[in-house]
Amino acid sequence: MAARDEGYRLDSDGTFLDELHTPDGKQLHPGYKTIGLYSDGNLVHSYSIRIQTGDVVDARACQIFLYPDLLKFKQELMRNFGTDPVSASRIAEELGCARMDVVRVAPNTKK
Repeated sequence: MAARDEGYRLDSDGTFLDELHTPDGKQLHPGYKTIGLYSDGNLVHSYSIRIQTGDVVDARACQIFLYPDLLKFKQELMRNFGTDPVSASRIAEELGCARMDVVRVAPNTKK
C-alpha cells in the first residue's frame, strides 16, 4: 500500500518488493517484518511493519507513514490482534532512531 501510495507501480520492470533479513536469516528489527522496495535495482525504502500494531515505517530514514489507507490497515490489524496503539517515540526507540518523522501525505510522484 505504501509503495502504491508513493506512486510506484509494482507491475513495471525493475520495481519490486522483497523481504529483508539479516545475513543469518533473522528479522532486521525484532517485532517487525521488513520489506524492501526496489526501483531500477536500487533500494528505495525499507518498509518495516510493526507486527502487533501495523505501523509502517522506514527505519533507515526514521519515518513513520500515516497515509489514510495505512491507518485503516493499522486499525483493522489492532482490532484483530486486540492491541493498543503505541507512540512514535516508542517506535523510534525500538528501531534505534532519535525520533520518527511523521509522513501523512505521500509524495505525488509516479515511478
